[in-house]
Amino acid sequence: ELIRRAHQEGRAIRVWVPGCASGEEAYSIAMVLAEAAADFPTPVEFQIFASDVHKGLLAEAARGEYTSERMQNVSEERKRQFFTRSPTGAWQIDSKIRKNIIFAPHDVLVDPPFTRLDLVSCRNLLIYFSIEAQQRVIGSFAFGLLEKGFLFLGGSETVGAQRESFEFVDVRRR
Repeated sequence: ELIRRAHQEGRAIRVWVPGCASGEEAYSIAMVLAEAAADFPTPVEFQIFASDVHKGLLAEAARGEYTSERMQNVSEERKRQFFTRSPTGAWQIDSKIRKNIIFAPHDVLVDPPFTRLDLVSCRNLLIYFSIEAQQRVIGSFAFGLLEKGFLFLGGSETVGAQRESFEFVDVRRR
């Protein structure tokens, strides 16, 4: 749905991954979008904003290098399609995926949200915040999302009192 709508409107898909840590979520979303976009007759562009308050983690994420241990859940097909082996033996994300991701310092508790977003994937970040902070952050996600945008949350997270701001697609999977 997300890709079809952006393709029909002739625009790039915009995604935000707050609290991206070492980048796995952002790269995973980029791979899924690239695979899904390949089904369209004309290119579908996408841009992912991956943010975190920890600059060291952002630098690690921007490198896009992962040990074999951290790649255990990545299929062999995706490894072949989206990674190469570096001289150190690490798996390096391909530049065609990396070019779609902007890693930037951002504090969801104080900085304004990214806007005109098709998707916000905030999985397992809100659990570290107080209820009040969670509600403020969820409100900023609602503000940043397009009318038919999607919000992905972690398994133990909810939109809480912000329910009226969202239409639920799959409550169990958040």
